[in-house]
Amino acid sequence: MRFAFIPWVVLSTAAVAAGEVTVPCSCDESHEPAEAVETMTRDISLGANSRAESLESVGGSITLRRDAHVRGDVETGRGDLVLEPGSEISGKLSNNSGTIRIDGAHVGGLVSTTDGDIYVGPDSRLDRGILVHSRDVVGLSLFDLKLGVPVGRSTPPRVVIGPRAKVMGTLRFKRKVELLVSESATIERVEGATPVMFATEEPPPSVITN
Repeated sequence: MRFAFIPWVVLSTAAVAAGEVTVPCSCDESHEPAEAVETMTRDISLGANSRAESLESVGGSITLRRDAHVRGDVETGRGDLVLEPGSEISGKLSNNSGTIRIDGAHVGGLVSTTDGDIYVGPDSRLDRGILVHSRDVVGLSLFDLKLGVPVGRSTPPRVVIGPRAKVMGTLRFKRKVELLVSESATIERVEGATPVMFATEEPPPSVITN
């Protein structure tokens, strides 16, 4: 059984079909944005030019279509996060597993994951940096202290900073990653990884297998 919570302010515009919660464009500027959209297992798609306060899914993917805007956080536990060109998140963007893809978009808060790849596409902007957490464990886990058997993905996540992208703040990695940075990108401090620079529009193929 699937569960979805959709506040009353978006009941008139949110449609549920094929396991996805879709919030289409509200073209009337006088309408207030959705306060929040939360689901357990459904995917969420915020339509082009739409507005929302926050988006959260426990086990689904979340997509912001072109020029969509979220004033708060966008979070999922196990699912992809996709930001199309012109979209914007004022808060943080995070998941535990699944690809994070930011294509010509803006994230005002921290971008974080544990097992997911991160692709910051051309002309994107991140204001608060990137954090890749250490692997989860079966055992004792308290903040940064994790004692036990590692679970989840064992291969290093791949983090790509594409051409002309700007990542302000610290890029902090608490586990081994493959970090690829375009020569035309702008980044600040890096902790826990050594950037591999590339000059092409697309990053080179991965060379790390474990």
